[in-house]
Amino acid sequence: MGLEYSGDINPGTGEPYDPAQWSSTIAANRTALTRDWSAHMGADSVLDYLTKNNKLVVSPGNAYQMPDDASDIQNKRGKCGAVLKTASWQMMFAPTQAQFDSIWADAKKRMDTLGYQDVLKEDVAAASGFRAAIVESIKDAGTR
Repeated sequence: MGLEYSGDINPGTGEPYDPAQWSSTIAANRTALTRDWSAHMGADSVLDYLTKNNKLVVSPGNAYQMPDDASDIQNKRGKCGAVLKTASWQMMFAPTQAQFDSIWADAKKRMDTLGYQDVLKEDVAAASGFRAAIVESIKDAGTR
């Protein structure tokens, strides 16, 4: 199913100690959606997919801390989040693609009015800081 670590396997059963990882539990929790995903992706789980496709990356530790939002950004994030949550439920149950598209266009317009671009700018800056910290950690690891 996924990666097995020798310390996690019960030698009496051959299954992981974690019941969520037992083959019987995984099989019992399969849905039409997870079966379709597995068939499409050629893997039994996300971890299995990442491993098979050499996309699993271990990120080095670093001291980066996400900055706290300023009060205006926090306010804008909350308002935009409320619009997005409402719109996402409406879109899920939209009877036609045209109604879905209309709800989405309206939500984007409302979020832009509420300051979404300011929130996005802050998030991009925070992500850039995180990326820089990772790059620095990789450099530091190479010099040890």
